[in-house]
Amino acid sequence: MRVTTGVAQSPETHIGTAGFSFPHWQGSFYPRRIGASQWLRYYAQHFQSVEINTTFYAEPRAGLLGNWRMQVGSDFRFSLKASRVITHEKTFRGARTDLARMAEQFAELGGQLSTVLFQLPPFLEEDIPLLSHALEETQTALGKHFAVLPRIAFEFRHRSWSSDRTLELLRRSGASMVIHDVPRSGGWKFLPPSDGELMLGSHLLRYTTSEWKELLRESFLYIRFHGTVDGYERREYGREELAPWALFIRELREADIPFFGYFKNDPGAAAVRDALLLQEMLGVENLPEQAVQTSLFELAEEEAEMLDTQSRHLQ
Repeated sequence: MRVTTGVAQSPETHIGTAGFSFPHWQGSFYPRRIGASQWLRYYAQHFQSVEINTTFYAEPRAGLLGNWRMQVGSDFRFSLKASRVITHEKTFRGARTDLARMAEQFAELGGQLSTVLFQLPPFLEEDIPLLSHALEETQTALGKHFAVLPRIAFEFRHRSWSSDRTLELLRRSGASMVIHDVPRSGGWKFLPPSDGELMLGSHLLRYTTSEWKELLRESFLYIRFHGTVDGYERREYGREELAPWALFIRELREADIPFFGYFKNDPGAAAVRDALLLQEMLGVENLPEQAVQTSLFELAEEEAEMLDTQSRHLQ
């Protein structure tokens, strides 16, 4: 059964980070003068989307998602990670009740829930019947609470899922395989070009940009930037490392393929810098240049005020 969505008609571009509630972002992203209750509102002035991972570890408390929804604009989108009970403990077997509860909770976001993300465990090898079952059960659960179904994305952590069979099933269902760069877990990377086209491949598969356009023609592109460049965990990408990704994404956007990209390389707030940089490289509208300039000005102004205050205390 095909998972239908109501927003696949336009080349959406949603870039953000995996989470927004990080105290160590104060001073490097959030102005020190604002409290945690204002972080999401400030975040939404710079990004159009956020990926929430806390829902993987625990159920959201009642009213939390609805409160978040009221803090952002109507064009802001959330991607929520499904519970590990579903993906890791039950691996979708006998998880119908858990999926129904998840759908009911996630419905607080309404149409601003863009994607439900399922991260499968590294011990779970490719199982096409299981994946088909997971898609059916998820669609059924979501269909009871959403007039227009959120998209469904799967991040596989076992190398065996990197197969044409998996991609074909997801394509037929309108779902997507998450592109990630985690070494030894089926991660993807750019290979030498073929006939002048970018080549993005895993240990088993490799496709040119044109082939990716066909694979994702009825689906969408979802990338999780873990920061595992050259095998190093949580590293900052920077302009040079992001250049082929930006070119790849731009070409797929031109083919009207929606794009969702989230940075998880959080230590040192590298995720924020890389997400802002990718927005700039893609020429994403409605934000970031003015917003970044404003935030940097506010931080500089705040630092000046702090130094002035310290100086007065010393006199």
